[in-house]
Amino acid sequence: MEVVAATASLQVEEGVSAAARRRERSRHELELDELERRQARARMEFLRDELLANPSSARLYTLLQPSPRLGGPPPSSDPEELVQKIHQWHPESRWILIAKILHTFVDRLTEDNARDLLKILRSAITALGQKQLAAEVAAIEERQ
Repeated sequence: MEVVAATASLQVEEGVSAAARRRERSRHELELDELERRQARARMEFLRDELLANPSSARLYTLLQPSPRLGGPPPSSDPEELVQKIHQWHPESRWILIAKILHTFVDRLTEDNARDLLKILRSAITALGQKQLAAEVAAIEERQ
């Protein structure tokens, strides 16, 4: 006996085929999500390491044409405001250093001393003409 030709036919049930397509679509969506997360991490690292590390670099960067591949601040952002924020939030800026000291100081206070500090802070804020902020401090005091 000699077989000269053979034909095979496979058919996939519609439900199985639809489930396979859904699974493939879900896998593709997960891959896209992961790619977007990696791109966001890369943009944040670029901003932190290249721009935020040096305010003059940030100022120069804002003069360049924006690149969709590099990311960075949106084109509608104000370069002067960006540089000001970089100066303000730089790890060695005066207010960041003072905030670190205050954080250490507050951690070392007893509960009674912390309440006294809040009263002093509220009084100082009121004396400097910021009644709304003083009211916010008072509201926080009351919650505790």
